[in-house]
Amino acid sequence: MELNSAYREIARDCLVNWMGMSTEEANSVCEEETIQALEEGNGNRYGVGAMGSINAALSYIVVRLAMEPDHAEKFREAIINGPDDCGVLKQVREEALAISNEENFELLALAAIHDSWVKDNANEKTIEKKKGKGQLRQYAPLELIGFNEVKSDLIFLEPILDRMGISIDIRALEEEYNKRSAAFCNEHNLHSQEDIEAYIATGEYLDYCGVEKANIDRLVKEKGVVASGIVANLKASGSPLTFDDDQNII
Repeated sequence: MELNSAYREIARDCLVNWMGMSTEEANSVCEEETIQALEEGNGNRYGVGAMGSINAALSYIVVRLAMEPDHAEKFREAIINGPDDCGVLKQVREEALAISNEENFELLALAAIHDSWVKDNANEKTIEKKKGKGQLRQYAPLELIGFNEVKSDLIFLEPILDRMGISIDIRALEEEYNKRSAAFCNEHNLHSQEDIEAYIATGEYLDYCGVEKANIDRLVKEKGVVASGIVANLKASGSPLTFDDDQNII
């Protein structure tokens, strides 16, 4: 069964991956319910809460393709409400042919999604929840969270790119991510866990994302936990960055 908008496909995948629905049940829900009910929940079912990530990706794409406001609004409307065969999506597919480095384009869209998530989830309740799960590393910049975390956000991006005629090459994307991660570490002189801890302590990235100072302070206070989580997850995710006694990044 095909759903006739990127949003409904994203909602379906969220219901399956996060809420344990079967694909058949999720397809039925996403065919019948309104966008608002899917987003915010209905009855005893939680909403998928995907709109923030979708809007972040669309904002980047609109700027990257230099869309005029009216065109951008029609594009967003098509992604959210469909139909998939509408004229604006055909036009955007033509415009997307100008993208020369698709993996870089995809990573910048994923960075926009991640930055939006950091801003929206850097609050006392969620920080404590993530701390309890050992996931404070997720508040780090995209380049430090590991490709295993990065590719999880493809759930929001891939259906949009599909409507733009762009197919993701996951191996090429991972290779580009690993290059970006290594370059980031070199640029910021992150050669050890201690260096990463010092970088987290600056709060620089969190400030860039627009996180409130009180919540920046909460995360900075946990800089050691964040740094150790980053190092461990980069290693676990298969990053080519190598570690000497799990401390030094070479």
